[in-house]
Order: sequence, then C-alpha cells, then structure tokens
Amino acid sequence: MVSPTRIGLLGSIGLFLGLAGGDALASPIVTIATGFEFPTDVLLDSNNNIFVSDFGRGEIREITAASNYTTINTVVSGLNGPNSLAFDSSLDLFIADNGQPSVDEATQASNYATINNFGSGFANPAGIALDSAKDIFVADINNGNVKEIVAPDYTTINTIGSGFGAPIGIAVDSSGNVFVGDAGNNAVYEVLAVGGYVTVNSIGSGFNEPEGLGIDGAGNIFVADLGNNAVKEITVASGYTETDTLATGLNVPKGVAVDTNGNIFVADGGSNTVKEIVLHVPVPAPTLGAWGLGALGLLLAGGGWRLSRRSA
Repeated sequence: MVSPTRIGLLGSIGLFLGLAGGDALASPIVTIATGFEFPTDVLLDSNNNIFVSDFGRGEIREITAASNYTTINTVVSGLNGPNSLAFDSSLDLFIADNGQPSVDEATQASNYATINNFGSGFANPAGIALDSAKDIFVADINNGNVKEIVAPDYTTINTIGSGFGAPIGIAVDSSGNVFVGDAGNNAVYEVLAVGGYVTVNSIGSGFNEPEGLGIDGAGNIFVADLGNNAVKEITVASGYTETDTLATGLNVPKGVAVDTNGNIFVADGGSNTVKEIVLHVPVPAPTLGAWGLGALGLLLAGGGWRLSRRSA
C-alpha cells in the first residue's frame, strides 16, 4: 500500500494525500512479446534479458532488454518440452526438459550451444531451481516428489520433503529453503533447509493449481496461480501467511519472475505471450515548492474545509 504523506499546518490541522514520495501505485499488465507456442517459464539475467521456455517449439528463447524487448533470439533448440529454467551464478542455464525427461545445462561460455545432462530417474521434471552452492532442485511432477542433485559432480540425488501431490513450481531463497508450487494439493510449501529438508510448511492460501514460482531479494514469493488465472504474492513480512493478488485476467499463467524494480514477468501459456505486470508507476505529486514555502494554507470555515493558495 502507498503510505499517505501528511502536510501539517499550525501543528494541528493535516491534509492527507494518497501519495508517498511523489508516487502512486498502479498495476497495468502489458504484453511485451508474442509468437510463442505455450510458454511455460520466464527467467531474467543480470541485464534484465528475459529467457523463455517455449514448450511447444522445444526451444529456449531470449527477449533482449537492449531492444526494449522487441528482439527475440533462439538460444537453445532441439529440446522436448522444456518446462522450467534457472541460472547459476555463472549464468549457465539449467532446464527441466519435461518431455525427455531430463535435467539439462546449457553453458554460458559456449553461448548456450553446449548441453550437459544431469541426474536420472525423473518421470516428468517440471520445475528447477539452484541454491548458492549450485545444488539443483527439481520438482518431478509424476513421481510426486522434489529431488536435489548435489554439486559439484551432480551424481548424488536426494529426495527432499514429502506429501506432495503434483509439484511443479520451485524456488530457493538465500538461506537455501525450497519453495514448491503443488498444483495437485492447491498449495505452496516451504521445505526448510535447517534439519536437512525434512520439515514442510504450507504457506499462503487460496490457490487453485499453483505452478511457477518466483522470489525477490527480500524473500517474497510470487505465484503463477494457474486455476485462478492470477499472479499472487506471499509476503515474507507476514511470515508467509498473507497472500495478495497482484493481477487477474491472465490466460493460463505458467511461470513468473520478478526484476529488481519489482516488475513481474509472466509466461502466459494460454495466450502464447510474455506479459509484464508493472507494480510501481510514478505519478507526479504536487510539492510544496510549487506553492512556495508557507504558501499552502488549510482553513476551516463555515463548518467545511477550504484549501487556499497564497502568494509568497
């Protein structure tokens, strides 16, 4: 919410403006790219280029920020149902390839031309995320579990948490806690790193087939709530009990990512588009400088309020 700014007069009378720092909130939804065949995930690099898992084409495509999101390049092809994407700290690209089924790495040093495969025994890997140690976490939907492929050699595979129905979305915070969007249970879960990924807590509420997850630097969780055609936020400040709806009217939202400015990007599978939810739109507010110091007066007369302007 935008906090009101209070302009006091004579220490006792205030004028409350629905503005803070000259800004007001708005949440327009903008289509920034079209021409996909069922996009299922979006991922941002450090330059705010957007990588899209184009499920129907079997490709990973990049929408470049430098072109104001008008140029779309294919960076990886020959996949079979890529469903989810993640970067490591070196910007190597990890892919949950649902149709293979496999977990793939496209290396940044090769301009994403070299593909490596990790792990085995997956049924339908649907979601993927990495922690700071480069351990890979995979939501394996048809096995109903979440697996950890342990760095650096990626030969050890552990099953973490329990009780999932159809885990699809996955995200990891800076403490290594793993968040899971479980479409089968209509729930979002947190699997705690402390204790070895045994404790599973349900967080937020009101979901209908939650799939892709995103996380911001503060630890807020963003949810592509597919069944409600909405994007929602589970706030860290509430202890993950408060769920806010940020946007509705989408068409099968599958994946979600958030940039450092709080703008949210959505892989909208039903419309074959990538959309942006712009959460903060600056709106110029009147300033005291426009009136001159001491030029804004608030007078109480005849039982009503009257705003008066005086020249300095």
